[in-house]
Amino acid sequence: MRHYQYDVVGFGEALIRFHPTHNQRIEQASSFNVYVGGPEINPCITLSRFGLRTGWVSKLVNNPLGRMIANKAREQGVDISRVIWTKEGRTAFYFLELGAKPRPSQIVYDRKETAASNLGSGEIDWSFLKNTKVLLVGGITPALSKSCEEAVIEAMRVAKDVGCLLAFDVNYRARLWTQEQAYRSMTSMMKYVDILFSTIEDTERVFYIQGTPEERCTQLREKYDLPIVCITIKDVRGVWSGAWSSVVCGKNGQTLRTPRKYELEVIDRVGAGDNFVAGFLYGYLTGAKKNSLQRGMTYGDATAAFMHSIPGDFNWTTLEEIESVMKGEDVKIRR
Repeated sequence: MRHYQYDVVGFGEALIRFHPTHNQRIEQASSFNVYVGGPEINPCITLSRFGLRTGWVSKLVNNPLGRMIANKAREQGVDISRVIWTKEGRTAFYFLELGAKPRPSQIVYDRKETAASNLGSGEIDWSFLKNTKVLLVGGITPALSKSCEEAVIEAMRVAKDVGCLLAFDVNYRARLWTQEQAYRSMTSMMKYVDILFSTIEDTERVFYIQGTPEERCTQLREKYDLPIVCITIKDVRGVWSGAWSSVVCGKNGQTLRTPRKYELEVIDRVGAGDNFVAGFLYGYLTGAKKNSLQRGMTYGDATAAFMHSIPGDFNWTTLEEIESVMKGEDVKIRR
């Protein structure tokens, strides 16, 4: 029987977020809340809180900022023993200013010449993937630099060779590369992917696919011969309100749609998509194979919806709380 050291390992850059207190604008702020997060580390944090064995791989600067990121991962039980430490480069960070109608939220990034963006192929020993169930990568890492793109492809190839499932979260960022660059890079990677995660918007922005959510899901799966495709749908009604749903399709022709939308009162939107990934992977990996897609979608939707109620990038929740949300239990004060 195959022995697994990890259920899920994420590979990508983590950032430090500065968020003005009292929802002030960046230029008027005199104090900031500070959070750590990233599209590959966030799901690992949640899955660790759910009881799965997780690891995170990246490159960090050996200074207080790099150690802050490492400490936050360790606190949540994520193995960082594969992280590469360096004296060169910088730590990525960004400022998030929350808006309110009619003013939109905005982000200011500072992630040039970071340690992680200089990571390249041959730096990481990927042999541990033979003892890993799922490797999670995404579309932000290859956008950081050519060397990062090469490192992602190297990891994908090893995962394929050793039978490790490859989960890929599209996460298109227009400030990092053009749509055409993203299309060329990501489509070349699809042959390695077992589970694809995308927003409804990114199906068109990156893959030029249109139609209903169900049609887009099926087109993506068939065009790239993908075993599983998950599309998330955010109904944004304002900065502080909205709804969440998803569509999932599998290779057997099964297409599932969220049976009910989750109505949201939003505290913070950051990390919601990452937590759909976490919830889906939890449900998919821990349930019976015959209903793994349904279970994955159900946990994914509930985990993503819950994340909207938490400030910061990490989902400070428990499996019991998520399962309570899945049951539709009310939000009265628990005494």
